[in-house]
Amino acid sequence: MLPQDELNTMKTPQKTNPINFSIKGKAMAELIKNLKEIQVIHHSLPSYDLGRIKTSISFSSLIKLKLGDTLRVVIYPNEPHLRQAEKALKP
Repeated sequence: MLPQDELNTMKTPQKTNPINFSIKGKAMAELIKNLKEIQVIHHSLPSYDLGRIKTSISFSSLIKLKLGDTLRVVIYPNEPHLRQAEKALKP
């Protein structure tokens, strides 16, 4: 799930290109709030057994995932975006 060291470049569809939009303060505030919540969860993880605790998924109560796998599904897709942002901010 983690991206490679070198990211694959892809052409962004015109309708989703951030250059064509201004980020509204409310959206940015919501993103920052969510990232802070994930950070709080991340700091509390050493006290839990991520392989033993199970979580349900939204579309089926029959399927359960390990807590560690659930967190990977939430966190790993953001990694390429963070790397891209870091690269854009470099002078």
